[in-house]
Amino acid sequence: MLYGCLAFMAGVASFELMALKANWALAFCFVIFLCLLLARKQFIFLIIAFLVAGNIWAGLFAVNIDSSHIAHDNGKEKTFQAEVVDAPGSRASQQYLTVKPTDYRGKILLKVNLYPEYQYGDLLEVNCELQTPGSSENFKYDAYLARFGIYSICERPSIKKLDSGRGNLLIAEIFQLKNFGVAQINQTLAEPASSLLAGILLGERSGLPAELTKNFQTVGLSHIIAISGFNVTIIAVILSNLAPHFFISRRRAFWIILCFLFVFVILTGLSASVIRAAIMAGLVLFAGYIGRRGRPLNILVLAAGIMVAVNPKILLWDAGFQLSFLSMLGLMFLSPRLTEKLKSLPETFAIKENVASTLSAIIFTMPLLLFNFHRLSIVSPLVNVLVLPFIPLIMLLGFFQFIFASIFLFLGQIIGWFNWLLLTYVIKIAEGFSRLSWAALEMKIDWWLALAIYFLLIMFLLKMKQKPFARGG
Repeated sequence: MLYGCLAFMAGVASFELMALKANWALAFCFVIFLCLLLARKQFIFLIIAFLVAGNIWAGLFAVNIDSSHIAHDNGKEKTFQAEVVDAPGSRASQQYLTVKPTDYRGKILLKVNLYPEYQYGDLLEVNCELQTPGSSENFKYDAYLARFGIYSICERPSIKKLDSGRGNLLIAEIFQLKNFGVAQINQTLAEPASSLLAGILLGERSGLPAELTKNFQTVGLSHIIAISGFNVTIIAVILSNLAPHFFISRRRAFWIILCFLFVFVILTGLSASVIRAAIMAGLVLFAGYIGRRGRPLNILVLAAGIMVAVNPKILLWDAGFQLSFLSMLGLMFLSPRLTEKLKSLPETFAIKENVASTLSAIIFTMPLLLFNFHRLSIVSPLVNVLVLPFIPLIMLLGFFQFIFASIFLFLGQIIGWFNWLLLTYVIKIAEGFSRLSWAALEMKIDWWLALAIYFLLIMFLLKMKQKPFARGG
């Protein structure tokens, strides 16, 4: 099954790359295919079948831009009715609305003024010039949007609101809960701590000051407000490591953290990326729960294969999915080895394990980060070690802050004062290290160098004969 899933994903990747005419990448997929065949010669026909199936399956998701699809009119001015089908986002001076026309297939990304505000389920009459999303050598914006089913964008459209409350009632209530949570946080904390907590707990980044966002990028802390698989997994592992120090067995902690992940997914608005991040984090915990008998690598690859089958475009165009998968590998395979090497660190409150987990995830995701974002944060390992152990406590206090503020505002403000101390600590750490002239370097690496680094990492782990990370209760 492991090799079948890998062959399936290689087939999906080959289809996406053929569409781009990326011959070098197709050659790489062919090399992976040959490696799979050599590794399991007895399954040669099964591996070929999975590869072909992956290619065909990805083809089924290819969009036919005909007259019934809104993107067929890209480059033209058009008036149409459309429904807001996702929670509006905002950044700087703009709102971002994902809308679905009532009379056409496909979705459109509208970039509108901050005010008036729009909500999920609003029915709008829109007039604008439809545009095809751009693309560059460094960022395939069109492919990035395509994973959401968006093939058209509109800048500064003319909008008339016709109706509201037309979306799914349950999803609308969840979005309202998230908005209510942001409001409660703003009432119980001062800026910029309130915006930071909203980002960490709810994935709401619109209120973050530009300077703070820049500092987080410089020191490698952007992931704590991005709600990526990397971030969620590290938090889940830290909680799991801390559990025995509070007389909670790992098996019981597994179920407690799963409940935490479920609540977290609800609070952040049920976005697909957060759901995938929670699934990935749950898999790492599940690997520890079932022990070596469960072959956690097989479980991880199977889960990745299922996610790719649901949406093939995330394999190549969703950096969050890729970072999630790589951070999982680091936690499963490199973290135990680092834990053995960090003998000088104390085991009190799982300091040694948490440092090893953080460094493992950073090491395994660094080449991809350099390839995608072209920035090397020199201080990132140290800053993450100093900050990440406090993130679960910040989230826990933030959750109780939200609950108690909903009952009696003063109680929420009391908890908010303690949380303010922790949030201020995180902010000051980011500010202090970002001032260092050598804190970050602009560095871009090519795809072949990123692959070479991962190849060396795998060879190192194979040489050390390290077993996958899996702890019993």
